[in-house]
Amino acid sequence: MQHWLKPCRKTLRRFHDLHVKRPQITFLVDPSNAETDCLKALLVKDEAVAELEMIELSEDDRLKPVLREGTLEFWKTVPIEKYPNVKRAALKLLSMFGSTYVLATTEYKPDLRGIVQSKECQKSH
Repeated sequence: MQHWLKPCRKTLRRFHDLHVKRPQITFLVDPSNAETDCLKALLVKDEAVAELEMIELSEDDRLKPVLREGTLEFWKTVPIEKYPNVKRAALKLLSMFGSTYVLATTEYKPDLRGIVQSKECQKSH
């Protein structure tokens, strides 16, 4: 085997999962153009309910403009009360891309005062 082919094969193996998950990633980036059966049992408890939620989500005129602001902005805006299966599936899929990226793109502001006040000082023996 040619030595220069090894890196190509490693890259193909590494990203094979992304090719397999293409329908789910399409759902994540543009839910209105995703196949309604792309959310399987590993992502949702009830596939039929998730399909109905996807249809409703794609018809929700209030959320369509938010999708143009970006994937994370969109999913932060989707109400979990109205779309619980779809929102949980999206959060699971987003976790594949690393928490560092997600935290860097969200406005996370820890309550440092609250954290400090909730801790008790431990003195050495």
